[in-house]
Amino acid sequence: MSTLVAQIGSASVQGAAFVTRRDPRAEMAARLPAFVQPFLSWLTARPAPDEKEVARSPAHFVHQGCFLIAAGLSLGALSTLVPVVQAALLLFASLSLTTSGLGIFQVVVFHHCGHGTVFRSWERNRLVGRLISAAFLFQFGTGPIRGFATTLFFGLLANVFTAVFVSRALFELELSARRQPSTISI
Repeated sequence: MSTLVAQIGSASVQGAAFVTRRDPRAEMAARLPAFVQPFLSWLTARPAPDEKEVARSPAHFVHQGCFLIAAGLSLGALSTLVPVVQAALLLFASLSLTTSGLGIFQVVVFHHCGHGTVFRSWERNRLVGRLISAAFLFQFGTGPIRGFATTLFFGLLANVFTAVFVSRALFELELSARRQPSTISI
C-alpha cells in the first residue's frame, strides 16, 4: 500500500511540472537574433516578452489616422505632376495610406463607442454608435438597406426627442402640481 501511495505522490509531482504553461513567444525571442524583434513586435502588435506594453490614448490613434490620410492625399496630389509609371505607383501608395487612415478611424469610433469611452453616459455612446451605423448603411447600402437606415435614423431621433422633451415636460408637470411652501423657516 505504501508503494502505491509513493507512486501516486511522485506522479502528482511530475504532473505539476506539466501544469506550468510555456510561453512560445519567449522561446522564439530567445532563439531569434535581437534585430528581428522590433519587426515581430510591429507585425503582431504585441511587445516582446521582456518589454512593457505601451498604453496609448484614443487621441494617438486619431492623430495617426489623420497623418495617414494627409500623407495619402498628398501623394495622390503629387501623382498628377509625375510621369505615368511613377504616378501609378504613387496612386497605389496614396490609396493604401488613405484606406489605412480611414480604417484606423473606423476602429477608433467603433471601439470607443462600443466600450462606452467616448461620452460619460452609456446611452449616449450607444446612440452615437447607432447613428454612425445608420449613416454608413445609408451611404453604402442600396434599396431596402437604405430604407432600413432611414427608419433607424428617424427612430433614433424620435427616441432622443422623447427622452429629452417629453420626459422633461412630464417632470415639470408633476413638479407644478405639487403645493409650493409659502415660507421657508430656517
